[in-house]
Amino acid sequence: VLSYIDVLKHNKPVGKRVAIIGAGGIGFDVAEFLLYHEKDKHHQDVSVEEFWEEWGIDPQQKTRGGLTGEMHPKPALREIHLMQRKKGKLGAGLGRTTGWIHRATLKMG
Repeated sequence: VLSYIDVLKHNKPVGKRVAIIGAGGIGFDVAEFLLYHEKDKHHQDVSVEEFWEEWGIDPQQKTRGGLTGEMHPKPALREIHLMQRKKGKLGAGLGRTTGWIHRATLKMG
């Protein structure tokens, strides 16, 4: 059993199958980190073009809504299970302007 501090700050090793207790902001952030974080890769290593391709964005705006309709997500590094005690949708308390992107990112993985 590890806390999010152990994982994010102290780089404790984490297995390929992970259960995260708590589906609020921290739970979603840790889940996203564990799905895609590569030990020696930093945010500077991802190009804008890679982001566009992953999310199916048409940079030329030739398609309606600026989306190509084809997403190419990165393969997930782990199998993640988010759990919460209360009833309802996971991440229901996430912010209106950012919650959708957290849910979409985890769904892609």
